[in-house]
Amino acid sequence: MLSDRRKRRLDRIAQDASGEYVYMGDLFAYIGETPRKKALALLGTVCGLSVLALLGAGLLPAPGMTGTWYCVLPYSLGLVAEISAVWSLGQVLLGGDPMRELPHEAATVHLPRRLLLTAALGGLGVPGEAIYLLLHGAGGKGGPAAGFLILTAISAALALLGRHMAGRLAWERRPNNNL
Repeated sequence: MLSDRRKRRLDRIAQDASGEYVYMGDLFAYIGETPRKKALALLGTVCGLSVLALLGAGLLPAPGMTGTWYCVLPYSLGLVAEISAVWSLGQVLLGGDPMRELPHEAATVHLPRRLLLTAALGGLGVPGEAIYLLLHGAGGKGGPAAGFLILTAISAALALLGRHMAGRLAWERRPNNNL
């Protein structure tokens, strides 16, 4: 049985008079003030820096990240959400201009939500690590703990900035005249 998303995708493909399959769904053109290439490059840079900050935080030997569930779980889920956001951004970048309906949905619905989830989950790593430090101390790892807190907070802030930027991308529905 096909999923609803797959059915929606297949419903938008039809054969033309010559027997070739063509896309029949709506197209969405970028109409923002900032040129599309520049806006998406800035968004990609912000998302990339957020990923790097979160990965950098995970590489540090922070004391709470050595098996404490309330530190490891938010970090891990935040990293998964970040990868998911980058996937949505990739769909937008490769979607073309004008883009088809499903990449447009990735740009306007999924990407902002995934970036918000990244900020929330990744940001929970900060209080998790802080609680660990209050309960158990730094154990001689004050530098890595501080680095983890700073990088995780930077990643969350960048994800929120990316969400704001993604929400400001302006698209216009255009009819598709393939047949």
